[in-house]
Amino acid sequence: MDPTLQERLDIFRAMPAVPDEAVDLVAAELTRLDPAQTLTDDQAGSFVSHAVNALARLSAGDVSVEAPSDTVYQQVRDEDPQAEERARAFVERVQARLGRALPEAELKFITIHFAALAQHTRKEHP
Repeated sequence: MDPTLQERLDIFRAMPAVPDEAVDLVAAELTRLDPAQTLTDDQAGSFVSHAVNALARLSAGDVSVEAPSDTVYQQVRDEDPQAEERARAFVERVQARLGRALPEAELKFITIHFAALAQHTRKEHP
């Protein structure tokens, strides 16, 4: 993980409205997705920001989020069918740790992020 991506996690960790568990879950997921830790902030920053904020909202009881476009979501699923499986596994880990499930709309966003992250890690480790 590059220093800028680590700094992003550290900034979230310092925010009073963001539970440490949210940051811990996202950091662990980055390691799970990219064990060699080659992802940069340019590649994973969007996922980190989205996921930490989604988990913070979930922890606060706010599950209102508008889903991404069905067209975009379906295109991602067609291009990377395993992205949704990886996203569902993450959602299950979140539920096990936080005791609450992310809404289906968040699952779709996480699926899109995971597909993008998989492209980056495949390029780094063909």
